[in-house]
Amino acid sequence: MFKTISTQNIILIGIAVTIAFVIFIDNLIILSGIAFSVLVWLIINKESVPAVLLAFLLTLVSDINETLRLIVNALIIILLSYYFIKKYGFDLKSIPKLPQPILTFILFIIASTFLSSLFSTNKSIGLYFLTKEVIFFFLVYLFFSFIENENNIRYYIYALIFPAIIVSVSVIYSFFTTDMLLFMFQTLGFASSTAYIGNIASVGGLLTITIALTFYLIIINNQGKRRNVNILYLILILQILGLILTNSRAAYLGSFVSFAFVILSYFNDKRKLIIISSVLVIAIILVSNPKLVDAFLLLIRAERVFENPRYNLWDISFNIIKDNTLFGSGPGNFSAYMYKYNPTMLNSFAGRDVKFIHDFAAVGHSHNFFLFKFSEMGLLGLVNALLLPYFFFLYAFRIKNSIASSDNKNYWLIITIIGCGLGMFTRSIFESTGLMSYGWITRDLPFWILFSIVIYLYKVKYLANENV
Repeated sequence: MFKTISTQNIILIGIAVTIAFVIFIDNLIILSGIAFSVLVWLIINKESVPAVLLAFLLTLVSDINETLRLIVNALIIILLSYYFIKKYGFDLKSIPKLPQPILTFILFIIASTFLSSLFSTNKSIGLYFLTKEVIFFFLVYLFFSFIENENNIRYYIYALIFPAIIVSVSVIYSFFTTDMLLFMFQTLGFASSTAYIGNIASVGGLLTITIALTFYLIIINNQGKRRNVNILYLILILQILGLILTNSRAAYLGSFVSFAFVILSYFNDKRKLIIISSVLVIAIILVSNPKLVDAFLLLIRAERVFENPRYNLWDISFNIIKDNTLFGSGPGNFSAYMYKYNPTMLNSFAGRDVKFIHDFAAVGHSHNFFLFKFSEMGLLGLVNALLLPYFFFLYAFRIKNSIASSDNKNYWLIITIIGCGLGMFTRSIFESTGLMSYGWITRDLPFWILFSIVIYLYKVKYLANENV
């Protein structure tokens, strides 16, 4: 029987490691020592192995070092494969099965990427992203295969929140230690980078998920020790501060939708009325105070709403779609068409934004998930983009409707996951990554971990009830 660890101990371990990580972010030797210590702990608590490796994937594979990222990715996939073989062997009958529609959908995604690559002008780039995508889905399946009970789900939730704490602390630290606060406040946002993540806007997808998950932990621990709940509130506030300092409007919107859905689902009608009334009162106070209005407009960079480079990127995307409707530009080939369809002068303010994105963005140039898939993979990509929310919400709502109200933890878990899905797909209107970015681990994996939990609950809750 595996040994389990209490919520309090996990939270305290997470906070301690987070502080150590932020302090020693530039010292890989000390970081390696921290990682080794955690691995020793894994020997004692084997059930948490996949979750801790998940936390490593989302924490160590950042912008610290490209070589380190490749090494960590490879080692973790090898370790997970080893545990998988040790657990299930090579008996295909014993390994966990995906529902047939989900398996067909994933194979359709891979086949679509392959076809688009074949018809692209740069097939090598397309096949490179295809390889990443196949490895990514293999990795997702490995994580799915280790979900056997509620403890495994709980560890995965901790594994998602852990890097969110690190990112939030790092954002706050970066904000208070930079010498260009006023400049970034007025132009780039409160914090343009952290100690180990170059593009701070990318953090928004993770926080959209983890803020809601932290509130879920508060819900299910509400009747437990007050100390644990207070620590969770502290973690929640930390993440909200980190979110605010990222100054990402897409992240604000996604997090608001996910968090609001969970809160409004949790409270009864009377409390909902109080919450909505309080929000309206706060809004009226804000609107009636010019200084607060100015601060809010500065926060959302209102002056750039009509100068947003996204509009030019959307124009480029539509032009690529018009000329490459069937198979798109090819996976990862969007940048090859950017200057051809760029509607602005390169030496203009908007043109410089387009050039910056062309030079530094890896994938997801469109800044809209559906345009991203349509422009790079054609009609098949658009179908993939539409089927993803369809399957996610189809399975999630089936679980919600089949879970008894007495199953408190799982009921609020699926409510929270639905909220996270709503937040992520709302965010996808303005951001391309975080859902299906050809296997971008730090961007896409948190969403697919949630999807894996949905599939597991579908099998043990919905199908079990259907067969009764």
